[in-house]
Amino acid sequence: MTPHPPLDALLTQAAQCHQTGEHEQALALYQQALALDDQNPAIHLALAALYAQLQQPHTALTHYHQALHLAPEWPEAHYQTGLFFLKSHHFHYASTQFHNVLALQPSHFKALFHAGVCALQRDQLQEAQTLFEAVLKQQPEDIDALVNLGALALKQDQGQRAIDYFTK
Repeated sequence: MTPHPPLDALLTQAAQCHQTGEHEQALALYQQALALDDQNPAIHLALAALYAQLQQPHTALTHYHQALHLAPEWPEAHYQTGLFFLKSHHFHYASTQFHNVLALQPSHFKALFHAGVCALQRDQLQEAQTLFEAVLKQQPEDIDALVNLGALALKQDQGQRAIDYFTK
């Protein structure tokens, strides 16, 4: 489903305003776009991100949920919703969204990484280790995964293993 030119132009302009910090203008443009196509999950996802940035989490969450409702098979909607929950320290909900991404797109290494962060925050150390190791299989020199594996090793009193991860 390709947006028609006026909608495409609105979305492009809204995204540019969002990127340059013109949040009120971006919000107005996204709202205009939504008036043209309220069933477009990409518009809801963009609005969710903007509302999150504007410190309006309840409105952001409404739009994240709408994007997921409209496009339940869209990994990006689950990923962005997961990031929102992660930033809000709702690690269980974030983990669920990252695992949804992985069910749809198993090679999504960022979802693997963030699922690992959620597991670590929830003291699910074995799951965190498995997820961070899976990241390294795809991205062998991923510094963040190595650092987290090192931190995990320290938590488990495995000093030498921690040093090995920190020095890779």
